[in-house]
Amino acid sequence: MASQSGSGRRPTVTPSSRGSVPVSRSVVRTFRKRPAGFAGNSAVAATDWPRSAARKLTLGGRVDFAQHFAISAALAAGAGGPFADAVGVYKEIDDSRRGSGFSFADIAADRAGTRFGETATASAASARKVQALARAGLRESDVMVAARDLPEAMSEAEFKRRFGGVDAPAYARMIAEIDGRIAALPAYR
Repeated sequence: MASQSGSGRRPTVTPSSRGSVPVSRSVVRTFRKRPAGFAGNSAVAATDWPRSAARKLTLGGRVDFAQHFAISAALAAGAGGPFADAVGVYKEIDDSRRGSGFSFADIAADRAGTRFGETATASAASARKVQALARAGLRESDVMVAARDLPEAMSEAEFKRRFGGVDAPAYARMIAEIDGRIAALPAYR
């Protein structure tokens, strides 16, 4: 969050009320300067930019787990864990009605991503912990739970029959099981 302190002074960068890490001054300085190739308001055509090699990012051998994890981490870092978790549950409910079905495995990837995003932005100390893990060689098993044994592909009727809905005790027990697995991961101990 940037704030202006006094007229003519440069903006100062402060952490949000959630305690996220302030933007570094070097990042702010970098974006103040106009990159080479910029003239006025026009930029170098994107077609001239170098192309990076296509990569397939997976977690647990699945592309969708990586997508769930990354989106939840970003949402948690920007809007908070409860919002990120709600988006993940909503998506699974929608999937149970007209998609691939409700998946606790996807919920596990969502909640692991949420925990990562929260940990990375909770405080300067926790951000440094995540950075240190990354420098040391962060592994999938540091941040993502095993989820292949969790129920998946449930229609709305099957989900309600087996778990009673998102307000039912059976659903809460499954979420507690997932959260327990996440809490045991090296990145969050």
